[in-house]
Amino acid sequence: MKNINILWSAIVFSICFSIELSSLSAKQIPINILSKTPEVRDVQISPNGEYFSVIFRKDGRDLLGVLDRNTKKPINLFGVKGQGKSIGAVYWINNERLIHTIVKSSKYNTTIFDYGEINAINVDGSRKKAIFGYQSGEKQTGTRIKKKRSDRAWFDIIDLLENDDKHILISVLPWQIDLDEVKPEVFKLNVYSGRKKKTGKLPGRWGMTDNNGNLRFSWRVNDNNRLVIYYKEAKLNAPIGDWQTFDVKDFDYQKIFPLAFTKDNKSVYLNVTIKDKTSALHLLNLEEQSIEKIYQHDLVDTSDYIFDFDTSNIVAVRNDFGKPSYEYLDKKNAKGKLHRILSKAFPNNHVGIVSATKDNSYVVVSVTSDTNSGDYYLFSTKTLNADYIISASPWLDPAEMANMEPQTFEMRDGVTIHGYLTKPKVYKGKLPLVVMPHGGPHGRRDYWGFNYEVQLLANRGYAVLQVNFRGSGGFGLGFKEKGHGEWGALMQDDLTDATI
Repeated sequence: MKNINILWSAIVFSICFSIELSSLSAKQIPINILSKTPEVRDVQISPNGEYFSVIFRKDGRDLLGVLDRNTKKPINLFGVKGQGKSIGAVYWINNERLIHTIVKSSKYNTTIFDYGEINAINVDGSRKKAIFGYQSGEKQTGTRIKKKRSDRAWFDIIDLLENDDKHILISVLPWQIDLDEVKPEVFKLNVYSGRKKKTGKLPGRWGMTDNNGNLRFSWRVNDNNRLVIYYKEAKLNAPIGDWQTFDVKDFDYQKIFPLAFTKDNKSVYLNVTIKDKTSALHLLNLEEQSIEKIYQHDLVDTSDYIFDFDTSNIVAVRNDFGKPSYEYLDKKNAKGKLHRILSKAFPNNHVGIVSATKDNSYVVVSVTSDTNSGDYYLFSTKTLNADYIISASPWLDPAEMANMEPQTFEMRDGVTIHGYLTKPKVYKGKLPLVVMPHGGPHGRRDYWGFNYEVQLLANRGYAVLQVNFRGSGGFGLGFKEKGHGEWGALMQDDLTDATI
């Protein structure tokens, strides 16, 4: 929880019942402890398995730390200069070099902004360089040698180019331009020198490559807030075609989005919504234009995917009906098997495989739950042993946290909705209740997991109710659209009925 004011504004707009408060808290945890921002995030392992990269929170800023894998002792700790600036996302490019984005916020506005900067550095602290951004230019001297100019633009990392240790593929969009007039240009960016080589343009705002690093998809949001997708054909022994508007022939859908290519680049995975139902995973054969449904949950949208270690094949699909669960599409796949093993090893937790060495001999695993903000483990795929690395909030004891339980409610008009109820760890008799609606209100939803605000209220003796009312995301397009025009009406009725 980054700002305690968010909590109190939620209480003001919630329904609070002061019904015979007789909860008995085993231990009242100080507010400054429960509201403390996690000190660790984004733990990754280097391609050769010798180092961890970890983002540490210190004095309101995010710093990049490099740890020795065996000792878990810091080798280096890197920050960025500039008021309000912090480390953003981090990527391993090769065994010695990392890149990271730079983000900015202020004490008056804690919203994190990205101003288009990338820095690169070696694990030993050498060759630190701004490789993209307004501070990445080189000073021009009397020589005729052309120096690198500053980049006053936004960027998106399209592809890390796994088989290229010196370059990444980015799209670049200059500041202060008309998006309808200027399209993003695509460059290969050298992670050591910051030099760029133009490789093309995108018809949309964002782009996606196939497994050979060729740009094949692009998309943008038009003036009607609709997604427009573009595609390039790539036939065997033929040059890649020109950009064209993407569509699937003889296939009726409302929304569609490309996710990844299969290993042979002949098919593409698509997230598809049909006739107001929940989103589903489909596979489109690009040559034959044949499409098949791979997975769909009846009540909730697919919320995440597990990709194979060495390819972009999707091997499992996550859904969040109540608690997170997975449907494994390839029962024999090594990563799918590993995820099942880890999920059994950490029952009542959500397990994520967040990073792996190049040979897949070691993986970094995140373990979270409704009572645990996050632990990280190193797992050996050879010995099947898990070794603890670090915790996001080591000052919080999961045994002292309250459990979040999935709930189902029937509304006055017969519609079924879902939510979560968290009760104090120790209580007796009736409880005061705080109803905490999620933001949006359209398109967002509450999930099972650790919530600092909920835990603070539960620790003070309140039960907390979170309701995914009509208009919430994650339960199909039809459910989301039922909330249109229903502020203070059906949305509020759902909150009231769930409370009663």
